[in-house]
Amino acid sequence: MKTKNLIIGALLLGGASYLAIKKGLFKKKSVTDTDIKDAQDNKDIANQLLAESNKAKASTISIQNPTSDKAKIGKIQAYLGVAIDGILGPQTYNAIISKLPNLAGQVSIADLNANIDTLYQIFVSRGWVTA
Repeated sequence: MKTKNLIIGALLLGGASYLAIKKGLFKKKSVTDTDIKDAQDNKDIANQLLAESNKAKASTISIQNPTSDKAKIGKIQAYLGVAIDGILGPQTYNAIISKLPNLAGQVSIADLNANIDTLYQIFVSRGWVTA
């Protein structure tokens, strides 16, 4: 009886293995160039989203701190009607010069960045922004 069960079990196992091989269940899937490119694209997209998220977090946290330079620049930018990013760049600089023409040719973007508190106090003293 034991031998008969052993033979039946071996036949079943052999038959199942044969069907699995026939259907290709034991074949290794080969990695194609497209698979590699898709994986790299997904990684690049994830890295880009992470970088944008980190940049937005850093900007938001700093702008939300009312005593930070970014927050002060953000208030000035809001008054001037330029994009509010807390960075004193060329667009903000040109808007400041158009509002305070006596600074034209006398100060650079670097000068203004080095003296954000003074610039902010000028805007506060004229009532353009609130402290």
